Amino acid sequence: MDTFEYWWNKEFSFDYIIFDTHGNPFRIGIDGDERTPKDKLWYNEVDNLYFREIKFLILLACNAGHLDWWQYRQDESIVASFAQKVSGCVVASDGTVNSYSTFYNGFKSVTSDSFKQRSTECGKNRTWFR
Repeated sequence: MDTFEYWWNKEFSFDYIIFDTHGNPFRIGIDGDERTPKDKLWYNEVDNLYFREIKFLILLACNAGHLDWWQYRQDESIVASFAQKVSGCVVASDGTVNSYSTFYNGFKSVTSDSFKQRSTECGKNRTWFR
């Protein structure tokens, strides 16, 4: 993901960064179509990023903060990888991020079929964590 690495490693100053992408416990990114190229950042690619003074990095990506995955496979976690690259908190959803009607209701962390497939506790969603 050269484009992301280029952007992240440039000089910038933000207190908060929000990524609103597709995701799972080990990557975030854009699935793409005929007009938009696929672009994904995997947990091991985060090693190439510079450390940043950021208060909050918020990953609005489904299952990016999946606690069951994180508990047993921290070495393959996108959240754990980013936590090593920012001075503040990394916030991510334990389940599916629902952004429907965002203007009125905000983002929600919900249980979906894809969440249940990754959960060792039959789909119990513990919402957001940091």
